Amino acid sequence: MYRKGQLFSLDFIGSVVVFVLILTGIIFFWNIYTSRFNAQLERETLTFQLVKISDLLVENPGIPTQWNETNVEVIGLVSSDRKLQVDKLSSFMNVTYDKTKTLFNIDQYDFYFRIVDVNGAFIKANGQFIEKGAFPGTAEESIVTIRRIVLYGTHKVVLEISAWK
Repeated sequence: MYRKGQLFSLDFIGSVVVFVLILTGIIFFWNIYTSRFNAQLERETLTFQLVKISDLLVENPGIPTQWNETNVEVIGLVSSDRKLQVDKLSSFMNVTYDKTKTLFNIDQYDFYFRIVDVNGAFIKANGQFIEKGAFPGTAEESIVTIRRIVLYGTHKVVLEISAWK
């Protein structure tokens, strides 16, 4: 009356193997697309942050309006919309790298800032090139750069800010 059945049949083992292979493939591709998505999200977040920073730099005089490297709360480099002020550029160059990162709210990133003419040649203010920060190495994979056209005296120049992790 008692019938003995087989606990594991060949069909059951085959279906488990197929299931495990399919599940492994799904997990593998999920991880690939998740890491790509996260990298793209981080890049877009950094791009948005740099656009906000460049807007602050070229559209407002900063807080306080006559700021210097010791009392600055918000960095602004212009006297009026997109017209650079030499004194503010000099003060900006004197703000420490770490304090600048904090004021820009990009503590987790490295950045490089420079102002060049439309041909890419460096511009000087008070005898020094207008550049600040760590120059990105060739190994950096995800560098985001924002360029803005501004006036420096009567000349159009390019304000460029780059950041990476």
